[in-house]
Amino acid sequence: MKQTVGKMMGAKAWTLLLLALFALLPKAAMAQKFALIDMEYVLKNVPAYERANEQLNQVSKKWQAEVEALTTEAGTMYKNYQNEVVFLSEEQKKKRQEDIMAKEGVDESTAQSMLYTGGYTIEATVNPKMQTAMENLMLNTDDAYFPAGWHEEEVTSISDDDVQVMNEDGTPKTRTGDDGTVYYYRNVRTQAAMVTLDYDGNVLAMVGGLGEKTKSLSLNRAYSVTRQTGSTIKPIGAYALGIEYGLVNWSTMLNNSPLYQKQDMVIRDEDYCRKNGLMGLSDSQLKAYPNAWRSWPRNYGGNYGDNSDLPLWNGLARSLNTIAIRVGDLVGASNIFNFVYNTLQLNTLDPVNDVGLAQMVMGSQTHGVTPMALAAAFQIFYDGEYTTPHLYTRVLDRDGNIYLENNATSYQALTPQTAYIMNRLLKNVLYSNVGTASGRYPNSNGMESFGKTGTASDEKDLWFVGGTPYYVTAVWWGYDAPYDMTNTLGKNQAKTRTCVTAWKAYMEQVQANLPYKAFPTSDGVVERAYCTQSGLLAGANCPSRATGYYRADDLPDTCNYSHSSGVAAAQSADTAPVVGQDTTGLDTD
Repeated sequence: MKQTVGKMMGAKAWTLLLLALFALLPKAAMAQKFALIDMEYVLKNVPAYERANEQLNQVSKKWQAEVEALTTEAGTMYKNYQNEVVFLSEEQKKKRQEDIMAKEGVDESTAQSMLYTGGYTIEATVNPKMQTAMENLMLNTDDAYFPAGWHEEEVTSISDDDVQVMNEDGTPKTRTGDDGTVYYYRNVRTQAAMVTLDYDGNVLAMVGGLGEKTKSLSLNRAYSVTRQTGSTIKPIGAYALGIEYGLVNWSTMLNNSPLYQKQDMVIRDEDYCRKNGLMGLSDSQLKAYPNAWRSWPRNYGGNYGDNSDLPLWNGLARSLNTIAIRVGDLVGASNIFNFVYNTLQLNTLDPVNDVGLAQMVMGSQTHGVTPMALAAAFQIFYDGEYTTPHLYTRVLDRDGNIYLENNATSYQALTPQTAYIMNRLLKNVLYSNVGTASGRYPNSNGMESFGKTGTASDEKDLWFVGGTPYYVTAVWWGYDAPYDMTNTLGKNQAKTRTCVTAWKAYMEQVQANLPYKAFPTSDGVVERAYCTQSGLLAGANCPSRATGYYRADDLPDTCNYSHSSGVAAAQSADTAPVVGQDTTGLDTD
């Protein structure tokens, strides 16, 4: 949205907001907050404060009711837009300072001074209505969306904002370490972050924490905090490249079992090694201990699969690690890393320690990624194009000349054919009867959606990334200091469905009045019936069939198997839409 905040709101609304700000903010705070707003627009369209004040003083008593109403309206608008102004003056200020430093070759202090006093206009990408809706949802009143899960956390210092744990006698609860360090305890709750982009990389709304904002410079978990991705990395890496390279297709049959068995002696059993003092041994030395190894991977919940062959779409919809790892093994961990790191710009991943199947398929990275970066990566499931996420389009100087333009880049990351097939595959997460978010799609004028759930090890990070024809949104939920949420909330509450439910509610609100829109299709993709037993295109004698999406230039062979009996199969979204079924047991990601 290439317009300033003032122009987005309209003259009357902007005037009311400014009157409220002049009345409610100290002059110093005003100067800081308005440094990022189009002051030229303000001066042209809004009377100076002294003039406005004089006019108000001259209003007769019979108009006092109207004045009071205007004041109330202004106060309400100030409250509604306060977080938006703070949003602009934090994340955009931070980014603009970095850009000015690079352009002018100056230090941070000089860049900050230029930003505050240079009379710049920032053309923001934020959508005020969407930002307000997201802020209201993330207020999380009465824990409506995200349960608190309070627990004690050990720290070396206590801040004024901390909920400190006290002993019964009123003294602080502490412990002294062997080295003399004094540890304190504070009560902490879960936190969350949400960010929405369009498919041009514009950041339309972003909230970095739960509850009402009490500081102007507080931690923005959507923009600046990295977390392990869990299974949300599966589609953007292994599955997308598997389709792109022609290694797998919609109905490729893959075995639901560990890639490595215990007897293969490939994956160490860390718990066994630790308990038996074997951690220091090399792999060759450890071969003498058969029980020091384990099968890998396991699926969510600890099972190793049932050794059955499943079509690829089913494994993705159910987020089975055993299936995803087999696809990732075909693609190669280094190829996946290069794609997500370089092409999708997930550059907070570790080039040394994250080049492995566990990190690139199951999401157990060293640092992980930010919600904003992950949302941007999922842009590719619209039409295959990736655009760098950005908070502004241009910065203009006081004379209206372009001072800075964002350095966003756009390019084709996947072919449109792969993007559309992946879009259909990820639709199954929400619409098929086996998806990890089955039935939890937004009701938005019949528009479709896609998504992927994700859970980091020990339920320390829970995710959902969802896309509609208009927007792509990432939702993260967890503790600031990673902690197993099942310890405080139990296994029934610590579920990705929490993130999905928040996304669904938000999408239903912001898309309520939007016209119907469909995802783009691709001329190079065709629908075909396939045999659910072989995964090949259905032949004349195949008793059980389903529909899949395939590249027209890379169709499977036609099945000519001799089938002794028909076998009923789980159905994809296009053959069995989900309507009002109980989905409480399906959060198995």
